[in-house]
Amino acid sequence: MSEPLDSDFEEHQNPSNDKQIVLVNLVILAIYTTYSFGFSKKGEPPFLDAFFIVIHVSLCILLGIITTIASKGDSSKGFFLSALLVLLVGFGSCLAMINLMPNHR
Repeated sequence: MSEPLDSDFEEHQNPSNDKQIVLVNLVILAIYTTYSFGFSKKGEPPFLDAFFIVIHVSLCILLGIITTIASKGDSSKGFFLSALLVLLVGFGSCLAMINLMPNHR
């Protein structure tokens, strides 16, 4: 009876790539958001940041689909979760950039 419990315990001890995938994608988001905020002109809406976010979310969804099809479904959750988080955090950063720009209103 102890064998199934030991194998279940060992299964849960293996680190998942999902956290690493999400972390890398959030770091990438932070880098290009900082870049686009630093190089945008005053009073200009954050089109560059929105453009990067659309490309980033599209790539995450595409990589999630590819890893699901290629039978590597263990990391596909990480890409889909990254797409959702990049979309939510990126939308929030775009709104924050609009509110931080002094001549936009």
